[in-house]
Amino acid sequence: MVSSTFFAIGWLNDLSLLFLLAPFFESAPRPLRKLGSMQALIVVVLVAYWLSSLLLFGPKFAGNMAYPLLEAVRFISFGEVLENLDPLLIGIWSATLLIKTAVLLFMASRIAMRYAGLQSHRPLTFALTAFVFSCAYQLSRFPAEFQELTMMPSFLAFTWLVFLTPAIHWTIAKLRGMLGAGRAEGGGAGEKQHGGKQRAGRQPRQDPGG
Repeated sequence: MVSSTFFAIGWLNDLSLLFLLAPFFESAPRPLRKLGSMQALIVVVLVAYWLSSLLLFGPKFAGNMAYPLLEAVRFISFGEVLENLDPLLIGIWSATLLIKTAVLLFMASRIAMRYAGLQSHRPLTFALTAFVFSCAYQLSRFPAEFQELTMMPSFLAFTWLVFLTPAIHWTIAKLRGMLGAGRAEGGGAGEKQHGGKQRAGRQPRQDPGG
């Protein structure tokens, strides 16, 4: 149960990447509540997906299927619309994957631009796109190995690292703010003490004529 939860949490880590996109949008009132409701909706959809798969095929047979609900839709014989529903599902899934890939490439190019100290992210975008395309083409030739890769502990640890990336950025920003405030207070206290010593060391001038 723990290992399954460790694997399933990788399905929910994409929503945490919205915090990296937050500077590009206007701040909405109560954003955490909206993100929480969106996360709850995703959890409900995933639970309904897994429960329907278990009820239709059982745990053993569903565990050996890549897309159990898509297989279930193909066997529906209730009208011509439902019989041709699987291309619609594949089309929606492909569109969401395209949008997700574009967003991930945008964030990766912006982060690489900051680390490289460049003014534009366009050259890095083309380079990252070529790298992602080559990796996707290589993995598409071995689908069984790719499915096994997603179940490895190292890959699951990587998904957790992606999930915790905004929290790591937030923690570093807080630590920098605390250290900067401490230095500023220490510097201000040192300047006051130094200035007080200078004022105490000065002797009032005596008028020789008086």
